[in-house]
Amino acid sequence: MTKKSFLERLYNQFNSIRLAIILVIILGIFSLIAILLEEYFPTNFMNWQKFYLEKLGPEKFQLFTILGIFKPYKSFWYGLVLLLLVLNILICTFERSRGILKLSFGKIFRDSASSIEQLENHATLNTKMNQGQLLEALTNFIVKAKYKLFQKSSENRTLFYATSGQYSRLSYILFHVGLVLLVIGGLLITALGYTEDLWGMKGDLLTPENADFSLRIDDFKIETNARGQVKDYLATLTVLDGGEEKFTKVVEVNFPLRYKGYTFYQSSYRQSAANVNGVILEVSGLAPLALDSVVTLEIGKKLPLPLFNCTLSAIQFIPDFRLDGDSVYTASTEPNNPAVKILMETPGKESKEQWLFLKYPQFHQQQSGPVQLQFLDINSDQALYTGLQASRKPGSELVWIGIVLMSFGLILSFYIFHRQIWIVVENTGESLKIHLGGKINKSQEVFKNEFNEMVKELNKNIK
Repeated sequence: MTKKSFLERLYNQFNSIRLAIILVIILGIFSLIAILLEEYFPTNFMNWQKFYLEKLGPEKFQLFTILGIFKPYKSFWYGLVLLLLVLNILICTFERSRGILKLSFGKIFRDSASSIEQLENHATLNTKMNQGQLLEALTNFIVKAKYKLFQKSSENRTLFYATSGQYSRLSYILFHVGLVLLVIGGLLITALGYTEDLWGMKGDLLTPENADFSLRIDDFKIETNARGQVKDYLATLTVLDGGEEKFTKVVEVNFPLRYKGYTFYQSSYRQSAANVNGVILEVSGLAPLALDSVVTLEIGKKLPLPLFNCTLSAIQFIPDFRLDGDSVYTASTEPNNPAVKILMETPGKESKEQWLFLKYPQFHQQQSGPVQLQFLDINSDQALYTGLQASRKPGSELVWIGIVLMSFGLILSFYIFHRQIWIVVENTGESLKIHLGGKINKSQEVFKNEFNEMVKELNKNIK
């Protein structure tokens, strides 16, 4: 027995469905790890590099960056598993494609009665017709049944091969080629793609990474509903390229701006902690006849609520709330975790203080006398920051082509079946004997009934 070379053994390993299953399991585990890493080390906020550099120190920050902790889907370990999976799929598809192409485009004859009788669905008929009449009857019958027919003669036999839905066999190739394109496109997006959060106020110029153009923020506004809750963000952006204004577009959620392969989405907004003059609260009445309402409470001023017979005061505002023992402080000037301390005064009762959190409305929530309060937003004279997500995805075309091919492959696989009919006509001298057999790649019981009906119909036609 000839000993196989290392490359041959390696090739055989990659020509294995078992390896594909193992790689998919590993990829699933790595995807779970990536999800957890993105949860514990998010990078979707301003100056995240500076934050983690200060928190972890230079050495740990550098190590985490090399290991891809901050960008797990762009890490070497995640990309390596995807590349191995692509290679595995390509080799498996190539090795199985030759048989599939033969079934889809080839002419596969059976030249004996014994080969027909090996099929689960087979029958033998006799006729007194002459050979010319029988061949014409068989041809008309098969074509009428919407089969593609091939014929050849062999000694004292005439052989027929009829096929229908043969191109459904290509579903395997289409699906796996589509899957490869999808993964390669994803790898290109991961390796060469770009995603960045850009923040700016009216009048600011924003330049994406490695871009030769800029965006000017002409305006930004927030649309709210009757309850004061945010309904939509609208940013008016002008593209500046080579010192010229190319075009202006209003960008909102689900309606991005696209230019030179970059896509800009309206993702969020932010208010500076500077010049905060008040907070917007929702006051929920606990009395049977009391109605919910939205009020603006200025910092350091009292707001009477006659309906509830009480007075509210915002006595302290913290833009980035932190707690160290009993000490409250702000971690930064950015509104990363805005909190406001509310004083409620009710005549004849003890005053109550309560912290309200903008991003965590349920945290530390308590009933404050006759009302319940919720922190809805900050009221500031400072212009709003608009948050734009800029992205570039160089492999997105391959992803879309892959999705189309996979979808088409699935349609062929589930809705079109490959039917095959073989006929061997033998001249016994006294009569012509017809050996008829068939098979289908799926839905065996349905085809069995179809085949039996075909045999009955053919028997009538050749009497």
